[in-house]
Amino acid sequence: MVCIFTAFVFSLSLFDVPVATVLAGAGIIGFAVSFGSQNLIKDLIAGISNLMSDAFAINDFVLIGEFEGVVEDTNLFVTRIRCPNGDLVTIPNGAIGTVCNQTKDWSRVDYSVMVAADADPKKAIAVLQQVALGLYHDPWWHPKMLQAPELKGIEEVSHQGILIRIWLKTLPGEQWDVARELRLRVKVAFESQEIAIGVPQQQLLMTGTGTSPLDGDEKERASKDGEK
Repeated sequence: MVCIFTAFVFSLSLFDVPVATVLAGAGIIGFAVSFGSQNLIKDLIAGISNLMSDAFAINDFVLIGEFEGVVEDTNLFVTRIRCPNGDLVTIPNGAIGTVCNQTKDWSRVDYSVMVAADADPKKAIAVLQQVALGLYHDPWWHPKMLQAPELKGIEEVSHQGILIRIWLKTLPGEQWDVARELRLRVKVAFESQEIAIGVPQQQLLMTGTGTSPLDGDEKERASKDGEK
């Protein structure tokens, strides 16, 4: 191999080809190939690690870096996820850091609702729990849920209102549909029970010098109208 390379360089010199330039170019190409090989090796090692750790699989909904979506394909070198807007993102395995898998083994609806500050908290909690239990025992929704709702209670009290929290454990990937149905039922139930949703309290302060806002001409016209 060395003899062939030497003969090649010697033949270039016979045709007045700048050997130094060729060697420099060959060095750059060799470096690029070496650098690319390092990236491929990095992707390969990361791909093997992903398979061994079972961090995610095809059809899982994951968050990787700034991208989230359903895993459509994963191999030893790249992972492809389909974003909610339809984009297909290809991520080199070596670039994958922390993975948030939202559909691994089981999922959860982490639901919080804020009622008005002057609302009866016990009544609001009772209605929320009743709605969640009704959803859990519904023949259509029950198979999607793994256990009865877990009421966490009051999370926050502020001028905006009272924040109440509840958890619903679901099958993997069912948390979004269950959450949508829960929000709908809570809205209807709160309206029927006249429980107001919390809103920021705003105060409008008026300040002034005590003088009339009318200019001179307007003052004169107002005075004449008064004399009439």
